[in-house]
Amino acid sequence: MHGIDSSKEAIRIAKKIYDRYKNLKFFYKDIYTLSKHVGNFDLAIVRGVIHHVAHPEKAIKSIGEIASEILILEPNGYNPLLKIIEKISPYHCFHKEKSYSPKKIRSWLNRAGFTVQKDKFISIIPFFFPDTFTYLLKPFEPLIESVPYLRNFLCGVYAVYAKKV
Repeated sequence: MHGIDSSKEAIRIAKKIYDRYKNLKFFYKDIYTLSKHVGNFDLAIVRGVIHHVAHPEKAIKSIGEIASEILILEPNGYNPLLKIIEKISPYHCFHKEKSYSPKKIRSWLNRAGFTVQKDKFISIIPFFFPDTFTYLLKPFEPLIESVPYLRNFLCGVYAVYAKKV
């Protein structure tokens, strides 16, 4: 398995933490030019990346050049609280983070040659949520995930799995 990140510091930390796993390697790479630098893979797991990049469709296309399957986990672009946070949080504004609708992500996947196999709204706990709130909300997660239209707006994560056509 290979871990790829555009942050040299993140790669340094990952290498230090996971040093004992010899089959896990980490590389500093540009997401837009992966095919020039890495081999081919069966599956690319893209967790919390798309909302950080300036050109998400280009990033997905680049990933499609090295992987025949892709699993994307992203903040739920339909969540109204997340949309507010993106507009008022100094951190989110400074880093130009932007969540995207599942429809938009699916369209990027399709244009990159993938066919969506399954997608789902999961977890009412967004990425990097404070622990205190996580403990309070976790018991309600199964209930929220089971209510069709409620989960579309209250779940914190959108997960989509796609294969090359």
